[in-house]
Amino acid sequence: MYQVLLGVLIIFTAALVAQTSGLYRTILLAAIGLTAGVVYQALMRSDSTTTGPFRRLAIRCAIAARRLLRKARSLIGEYLFPKFTPHFNQPREWQFRAVRLLFGAIGMIALLQFGASAWFWVPWVWAFLALHAKFQRLIQDSTEDGYRGMPHWLLATWIGAICTLLFLLFLANAFDQRVEVEPDSRLRSFENIAVFTIAALSSLAVSTTFWSLRDRSIPWVTLFVGLTVVAFGIAWTLACLSVTYVKPIFNGMPSDANLEAARKAELMKRAEWSKQPGWQTGDHRPLTIAVALSGGGYRAAMIHAGVLAALDEKCVPIRYLATVSGGSIIGAYYGLGYTPRLFKERLQRQQPGLPDEVLSNWRQIGNWSGQSISGETYASFFSRAFFGNKVLADTTTSPQLLVNASDLERPSNAREVFFKGRSAAFPQLDNTRIADIVAASGAFPGVFQPKNIAWPADDSGSGVTDRRLVDGGVVENLGYTGLEKFLNITERSDLAPKPDYLIISDASAEVVSGALPNTVSVWELLTRSQDIAYAFQDRLIHSLLSGEGPHGPLPKPLFVRAQEPDLSEALQTEWFPSTTVAEKIVGTKIAEEVTHYSTLLELSHDQVEKAFWLGHAIGAIRWHQIDQWRKSFTRSPACQD
Repeated sequence: MYQVLLGVLIIFTAALVAQTSGLYRTILLAAIGLTAGVVYQALMRSDSTTTGPFRRLAIRCAIAARRLLRKARSLIGEYLFPKFTPHFNQPREWQFRAVRLLFGAIGMIALLQFGASAWFWVPWVWAFLALHAKFQRLIQDSTEDGYRGMPHWLLATWIGAICTLLFLLFLANAFDQRVEVEPDSRLRSFENIAVFTIAALSSLAVSTTFWSLRDRSIPWVTLFVGLTVVAFGIAWTLACLSVTYVKPIFNGMPSDANLEAARKAELMKRAEWSKQPGWQTGDHRPLTIAVALSGGGYRAAMIHAGVLAALDEKCVPIRYLATVSGGSIIGAYYGLGYTPRLFKERLQRQQPGLPDEVLSNWRQIGNWSGQSISGETYASFFSRAFFGNKVLADTTTSPQLLVNASDLERPSNAREVFFKGRSAAFPQLDNTRIADIVAASGAFPGVFQPKNIAWPADDSGSGVTDRRLVDGGVVENLGYTGLEKFLNITERSDLAPKPDYLIISDASAEVVSGALPNTVSVWELLTRSQDIAYAFQDRLIHSLLSGEGPHGPLPKPLFVRAQEPDLSEALQTEWFPSTTVAEKIVGTKIAEEVTHYSTLLELSHDQVEKAFWLGHAIGAIRWHQIDQWRKSFTRSPACQD
């Protein structure tokens, strides 16, 4: 019976191999498996003439295997687990403490510089210092407890040897990849020598540990490395668990059921605004208002949140909401039915969030193994922090959400826009998670990898392919072109009436000027170059759209931008009610500060407050122009109870 099971097992193994090796190899392996089963059964038959010699051969093989096993055990006992008295003298105490404090300080500074929250770096520092001290005591007590502590320091030693080996091999591989793109032949020769040298040194990590244990001495270097790596890894895992399971308990946000009820109620309230006489023409046609939210990271998201809050206070019925990059974060949140003030509260309570997600050890393992990329990490963060498992189908027409992204593989037609009902031939597109779409819209080139989104391979929708999408600002940072594309795709005026009024909330940053150091980091080079390109692009589009010429299917826009001359002048009479200083701060000073916030960094609690206030202030100022336009159609009040 077991021969049959063996043959079946081999056949299943062959079937698995067929997934990568093809049909012919599967047939070959299956034939070999069945043949082996038949031959073995024939040899074990009692009437077989070959039974005796076969059994004698099996006995000889078993005896040889036992001898090899005994030899291996003796070698393991001699080299891997030697029984000798290690001399962990007191003079070594200061080395242990120095390593512990040095790596603890370096780790804390690095985590703070990266932007990790206290929920991450505090558990990490505490656990690392405590575990390192505990392991030190276990090791030093190994000579006093009848060798019961021996496995601890031997395990740490071999972990240190293996980690040192892997680190040197990783370093050699990094040099080797650099050699391939180095144009200077002399540098290539030098780096080739460095690659071979580091690769050769990597073997010493294990061999020197063998030699030390053979000579009954302690390999201190690999022991210190192993202790530090073990304590580091356990502390890192505890910090990740703290962020994932402990932090959400104390964020103070309403329950999911309450949020869902509030979301549905907000959508119903917005749907009623367009039915009010204050937003209809004389023939009772609802006025169609489009709002575009520019990119600019969390700085833009919070300014836009303030603008949307100011419009909500006046019951402005937004029909279309076109978003780019940072504008897509608040735009998608608002489009699902949540309020701008709830977005502000959520961001303040869980800030920072993305650095903790990136630092997650399972995310890092996925990145190193190639199973996860930064775009997926970005989407996972948005899902956890804002959108959950909401999909495009959960959006409505109050407003119609239009998320802009850029397709790197289609440069001649790079602009892509996501909205509910985007593809009649591929309705599954409406089941795409909002978190994935927002991650694609904000995948800043150079910082995040492109985000893969499932897309119909052709117009018939018969096949599916992956489109690789990046930041929508690569094509245009205001969302204007995405709104145009939506109107061109959706030709039915009853489903997508052309806008009567267009508001563009532009939260682009002021370009930072200043001298560069002699050696410029890649990060600094990337951010300054992108800022200059985006600033020039915005000025060009702004000048074109502000002119009196034709604007295609869209009306001439009203810009809501703190740097506009009339808004800047009006902000001189607005005051920010600061809670940290005794006196109020004039609005122009707040605008100057907020517009210089980094696009790529999350905002502090105070920065969120200032950016939201600025957006609300300029939105309230612009309301007077919006109301003047509205009154050209109706004299009814904008909001009615």
